[in-house]
Amino acid sequence: MNPSGRLPVTYPNVENEVGFTKDQYPGPNPCSGGSPPCTKDSPVYYTEKLEVGYRWYHARNVKPKFAFGHGLSYSSFTYTNIKATATVTGTTVVTATVVNSGSVDGNEVPQLYLDFPASVGEPPRQLKGFTKIFLAKGASKEVAFSLSARDKSLWSVATHSWERASGTFIAHVGASSDDLRLSTSFTI
Repeated sequence: MNPSGRLPVTYPNVENEVGFTKDQYPGPNPCSGGSPPCTKDSPVYYTEKLEVGYRWYHARNVKPKFAFGHGLSYSSFTYTNIKATATVTGTTVVTATVVNSGSVDGNEVPQLYLDFPASVGEPPRQLKGFTKIFLAKGASKEVAFSLSARDKSLWSVATHSWERASGTFIAHVGASSDDLRLSTSFTI
C-alpha cells in the first residue's frame, strides 16, 4: 500500500529548549499586558486576522518543517499543463495534468491554492480544492478544480454579504502549501 495521507496542520521548523522560536510561532502572546498563563478572563486580540495556520507562514515567507498538505509516497509525481478557463456561469475551472513519474503505482493528492488580487488584502495561498487520485506508474490524469463565484468573493462587513473580488487572481496547483508546482493567472 502506498501512503497518501496529508497533514492538516503546519509544523514549525525550529524548536529550542523553551519552545518554538518567535519567527516560527504565528502570533504574539494573546494575553493583554502580561505573561502567560492566560486566564479565562484575559482579553484576547486576534491581530493575525485571516493569516492563521499555513497562511501565516506564507504571508511572512517563513519555511516550516512540514507544511500544510505535506505527505509522503513511495512514488513521485510530475505536474504539467495548467490552465484556467472561465465559464458562462461565472465559474473558473483550473485544470492540470498529474503524471506518476515514479517506479511504483500510487496515490497523489493535488491541491489548488488561490491568491486574490493584491489590492483586496487577502492572505496568500488559500486552499480552494483538493482531490485524491490513483495513478499506475507512468500513467497520467487531468485533474479539474472548479472555483465558484463565492470562492472568488470576500465578506463585506458594510453590506453583510459576499462581494466578488475583481482583478488578477493566481491559481497554484501542487502537492502541499509550500510545494506548488504550477501557477497560472486569470482576471475577473
